[in-house]
Amino acid sequence: MFNFRKSKTDNSSEISVKADHSKFSAFLLSGLVLLIPIFFIPFPSFSFYFSKGIMISLVVMVLVVIWLLDRLKDSEFTYSKNPVLLTAIVLPIVYLISSLLSGAVTTSFIGQGFEIGTSLYVLVFFLLMFLTSSIVKTKERAYYLFFLFFISFFLVAIYQGLRLLIGPEFLNFGVLTSSSSNLIGKWNELSVFFGLTTILSLVTVEFVNQSKLIKFLSYIVLLISLFFVALVNFNTVWIVLGIFSFVLVAYVISANKFSIEAPAGLKMKRIPAISFLVMVLAVAIVLGNYGDRNTTDNVSLGETLGSYFEISSSELKLTPLGTWNIAKETLKTKSALLGAGPNRFVNQWLKYKPASLNNTQFWNVDFNSGYSFILSSVVTVGLLGFVLWIIFLGMLFTAGFKAVFLPKTDKAEGYLLPLAFLTTVYLWLFSIVYIPSHTILTLTFVFTGVLIALLIQNGIFETRKISFAKNQKHNFVLVLVLIFLILVSLVTGYTVIQKFSASAYSQKGLLELNKEGAVLDDVEAKIIKAVNLSNGDAYYRFLSELALVKLQNLMSKTDLSEEEVKAQFQTILGQAVENAVKSTQIDPTNYQNWVSLGRVYETIIMFDVQGAYEQAVNSYLTAINLNPQNPALAFTLGVLEYNTKNYNNAVIALERAVILQPYYSDAKYFLGLTYYNLDRVDDAILQFKDLEMLNPESAEIKAVLENLEAGATPFAGFKNASTLQEDVIEEEPVVEEDSE
Repeated sequence: MFNFRKSKTDNSSEISVKADHSKFSAFLLSGLVLLIPIFFIPFPSFSFYFSKGIMISLVVMVLVVIWLLDRLKDSEFTYSKNPVLLTAIVLPIVYLISSLLSGAVTTSFIGQGFEIGTSLYVLVFFLLMFLTSSIVKTKERAYYLFFLFFISFFLVAIYQGLRLLIGPEFLNFGVLTSSSSNLIGKWNELSVFFGLTTILSLVTVEFVNQSKLIKFLSYIVLLISLFFVALVNFNTVWIVLGIFSFVLVAYVISANKFSIEAPAGLKMKRIPAISFLVMVLAVAIVLGNYGDRNTTDNVSLGETLGSYFEISSSELKLTPLGTWNIAKETLKTKSALLGAGPNRFVNQWLKYKPASLNNTQFWNVDFNSGYSFILSSVVTVGLLGFVLWIIFLGMLFTAGFKAVFLPKTDKAEGYLLPLAFLTTVYLWLFSIVYIPSHTILTLTFVFTGVLIALLIQNGIFETRKISFAKNQKHNFVLVLVLIFLILVSLVTGYTVIQKFSASAYSQKGLLELNKEGAVLDDVEAKIIKAVNLSNGDAYYRFLSELALVKLQNLMSKTDLSEEEVKAQFQTILGQAVENAVKSTQIDPTNYQNWVSLGRVYETIIMFDVQGAYEQAVNSYLTAINLNPQNPALAFTLGVLEYNTKNYNNAVIALERAVILQPYYSDAKYFLGLTYYNLDRVDDAILQFKDLEMLNPESAEIKAVLENLEAGATPFAGFKNASTLQEDVIEEEPVVEEDSE
């Protein structure tokens, strides 16, 4: 496409392709760019995001080992004092320190093994950026990465197009089962992906004089990309496309006025018509999306396409204001400087979420991140981490902007620098206004590395070489450090594989449990394998819940002697308690672990186990302290106190549940019964009158209310009245899971 020539840096060191190991690194990086948008393991027992995550991690670990072996061989380092790169080194260190101070190091550092907000993944992404800048030694390699990305685009477009035409059952592999399932990740991320290819095709159309074939393919890419962006109808992508096309129009018109300094190969158009049309289209669709949706004659293009192809999708995320409110509360604590810890936004959300949210259908949603990846960092890595992100992105964008306007010596530079700069800015914008997952973040750091490589090649980022080869003492220390880092890389890779395998076993166990006639011992065996591979608190909770089910099954058996039942009971009970306790030890800040432990102790209260009641209460209270705005936890504690006839304590917990969620039918039901048992009949009647309005079709509530108003016991005239007080009515607050 272009006549690529070798160039020199400011220190006159020639940039050239090295030996086979360098080619192998380039091959791995190219494979990552090509495969990350389309790769997943097509089996239900393998997590979709974990599949992508392990690919990213292992590729980066191999690239790191190759780079370290190169340094071990030549004892030379290329370094730069550029503040952009120095900030990029400091950021992962801040994430690591924040993890160590988080109070839940394992959760914060590596989590379950696929969460992108952990310290490990932030380190992996920055290593990927640095390695990319090191591997892309020539403009030819940079161009080749973009070329492979376009191939990946066609593969994604073909697959998603066939699913639109044939239906979501086409090649779903038991994983991509819904109409909005796609190869990239979340449904909105598909729009981000095709928005990027829209930008790239526009740059190619406006900047490059090429054959009719290249021009034809560029228009095809543009049309396909715009179709999918319209189909998904993620308004933020349209806004960004409108801004970028506006900038392209202004840039091309400006370049025509200064044609002598315009990038080589830039077409001398008077009006960049294609970019102008995309800008107009974006503005029209954005205005249409903000129109009155209550009228049938004002349906947006995205709604029309979605309805035609029968696609529906929703994605929950916090607003910027909601995220800032959590950040503001976090900044008032000792976590202000370094945050609550990577991967621990949810802990701060549970502490400080607004009580008014309990009056909505999202009252029980646990948000694992805020409005965006960057904005969430205020909570997770504090002011220091957030400021470093702003400095890094600000200086990177400034350097790229300056580079675009420098005189270029050949067509490759005139095309690649604007392409890399716009790609980098576009992708980072969606880390500022969105929560991208593995595919988009991987592309973000790869193309940031490409931009840095081009800035180095053009002398904007100065680099120097340092050699340890001539000093044996220094070389000895270097060799020790490099060997240690190689071992750390190998151990990290092995740990990631273990996490992946543990997740697979856990998912298999869950699938087995949901089958009809599931054998609990088989399910337990799979979860034990997961535990042996990875000490995750979720796996121990799973084992604890299984033990409770086994206890219930044991009590219903009639073919065992009393001694056998007693022996098995003690064994299973010990397992339930031990596993629940281990989950709290691994992550004492996760309220779910304490709920699990409380449930174990609550279950065994009926067997007169000494101390079970006190342990259950303490566990639930700990969970409430970690998640104080959740009415379900207060309700759970209230039912425990009610069933153990501690009515004064039950009133406190149940009243709290009703205050937090005024329409919580279950809580009002037990609160009314508790009032009756405390001879507060009038208060009980008020609760059941509210219940009657909330559940007008419930004959039971009407009967209880009539009894109370007649001065009778609540269940007078009921069959099995002694057991009715322990039943919970079916109406519960609606819970919607966060799509992330």
